[in-house]
Amino acid sequence: MRISGVGCCVLDALYDVSPGEGEACMARHLSREHGDGGLVRGAAVLRRSLEAFAGRPVAELVAEIGGGAPANLKLGGVAAAAAIAAAQLLSGEGIEVRLYGNLSDDEDGALVRRLLARTPVSTDRMGTRAGRFPRTYILNDRDAHGHGERSFICETGTSEALAVAPGELDRDFFRSEVTLFSAMWWEPLLHADLTRLLRECKRAGSVTVVSTAFDPARGPVRSRWALGDSDEAYRYVDALVMDRAEALLHSGEADLGPALDFYRRAGVGACVVTQGVDPVHYWSRGGTFARADGQLPIPEAILRDKATGELPTGDSVGCGDNFAGGMVASIALQLRGGRGLSLPEAVFLGNLAGGIASTHSGGVLDERRPGEKRELVERYRRPYQAQLAGVSAGLP
Repeated sequence: MRISGVGCCVLDALYDVSPGEGEACMARHLSREHGDGGLVRGAAVLRRSLEAFAGRPVAELVAEIGGGAPANLKLGGVAAAAAIAAAQLLSGEGIEVRLYGNLSDDEDGALVRRLLARTPVSTDRMGTRAGRFPRTYILNDRDAHGHGERSFICETGTSEALAVAPGELDRDFFRSEVTLFSAMWWEPLLHADLTRLLRECKRAGSVTVVSTAFDPARGPVRSRWALGDSDEAYRYVDALVMDRAEALLHSGEADLGPALDFYRRAGVGACVVTQGVDPVHYWSRGGTFARADGQLPIPEAILRDKATGELPTGDSVGCGDNFAGGMVASIALQLRGGRGLSLPEAVFLGNLAGGIASTHSGGVLDERRPGEKRELVERYRRPYQAQLAGVSAGLP
C-alpha cells in the first residue's frame, strides 16, 4: 500500500519571544489594521510586507525579538510535516509514504535533505534544482493567551525554479491508495491544475485528502479564497482538512455553520475543521466515508500530562499538519482492513497525532528511534477512548 503526498518542504527558523525587550519589540510590530503588513498572532504575514511595515530586514527583526539567540532550524512545511507524521505513525506497518517535491541545490536544500533522511518518509521523488529554498520564520510567544501562540513570517510560495509541475507527478502518484495535497497555494503550478489532478486521482481509485494552510499573500483579500483553479475541485475531494480561520476564508462566510454548508453544496465528500484546543467539527455526506456528523474534543490526558510535566511542553507549530497526517494514517489502516471508512476514527487518530505534536518543538518530531511517535500516540489511545466513551459512535 502506498500514500503519496505533494507540496513544498520549508526550512523553519524558530525563535522564542524573549521576555522584556523581545516582547516589546514584537508588540511594536504587531498589525494595527487588516492588511497593513504587521505581525499577526496565530497567523502568517508575508516577509516583504513585514519588512515594508517595520522598515527593517526580517532577519534583524527576529533576532531582536528572539533576544539574540540563534534560530532553531527545523524541517517544516505543511506537506512535509503531514507526510512524515503519517509515516511515523505507520512504523512497522509496511505502508510506504512518499513525498513529491523539489529541493534547492544550496546549503538550505542540503540541510532539508539530511533532515528528511532521518524520517521514515520516502524521498525517491524529491528532485534537486537550482534555486533559492524557502524559509519561514516562526515567533513562539509562549505566554500569549495562556497557552502560547505562533506568528509566522512566510514567503509567497516556492520559487519558480523549485515549483513542482503537474508532469512530475508520475503514474504511481495517481494510483496510490491515498493521495495528500497540502497547502497548494505554495505550489503555484499544481494549484493552477488542481481540479484535473484531483479528478485523475479519483479515476484511479485513490482516496483524496486536501489540507489547507493560511495564505499570507491573500491575507488582505476579503473575497472568498479559491481552493485551486475552480470550485469544481471540491467535487473530487474525499476529505477536506482545515482550521476554522481557513474554513471561513475559503467559504467566504463569517460563521462556521454556513461555512460547512458551503462545502456541502460544493460537493466535498467529507469536511474536518480543527479549532486549536477546542473540539474538532466533522461531517461526511456518505460515499467514500460513512455518513457522519459531529464533534470530537482533543485528548485531555495529553493536556494534563503537559501541565504536570509528565510530557514536555513544546509549541503549537505543525499541530494541524500532524492532525492531517494522523487522519491519512488512519485512512490507510482502515483501507487495508478492508472495511468501510469511518471519518470519526480518522479524526480520533488525527487528534492524538496533533496533541503529541504540541509536546515537541517544530512540526516534525526528530525521532530518537523508529516508532517513537507511534509509541507516544498509542500510550494515549486508551485514555482518549475512555474520555470519549459514549460521545460518538464509530470510534476505534
